Amino acid sequence: PQVSRSRPVSVEGSIVIRRPVEDVFAYVATPENCTQWNFLLKEAYALEPGPPKVGTPWMIKASLLGRRLEQIIRISEYRANECLEFQTERGPLTITFRFTFARQAAETRMTYTWIAHLSEIFRFTHPLLSRIVSRSASIMSRRVKALLEEQALP
Repeated sequence: PQVSRSRPVSVEGSIVIRRPVEDVFAYVATPENCTQWNFLLKEAYALEPGPPKVGTPWMIKASLLGRRLEQIIRISEYRANECLEFQTERGPLTITFRFTFARQAAETRMTYTWIAHLSEIFRFTHPLLSRIVSRSASIMSRRVKALLEEQALP
C-alpha cells in the first residue's frame, strides 16, 4: 500500500533591505550566518571547501517541536546576486529554501519561499508545524533585515 503524504507546509514573503544586493546575497549565501537569523538552526556549515556553487552540500542542525534534526541540503540553484536555492538531500523533512534578490537602487528586495514536505514523524503535528513555520519565517525575515541594516559587515 502506498503511504499518503500530507500537503506541504509552504511560506512565501519578501522584505526590502537597505543594503546593496551584493552584501545581502553574500550574507545569506554564507552558511555560518544562517544561525544568527534562523533561530531554529543550531549549526550550519558547508561540507565542501571553496566558494558556493550548484551542488555544494551544507549540513544544518536544528531543533523543531523538541526534536533534534540533522539535514544535508544541497545548493540546487546559484546565480550570484540573483538566486539561491537549497533542497534537502538527507534528513527527516524534504525541504526547499529559495531566495531571489532584486536590486532596487541602493536597496535589495529579497523574496523567500520555504516548502517542507512532512515525513511520517510530523504528520500528526501538521497544523501546529504550519503555524510555527509561518511565524518563524516572519521573525527570521525581520531578523535578517535588522542584522544587515543595523550592523556593519566586515
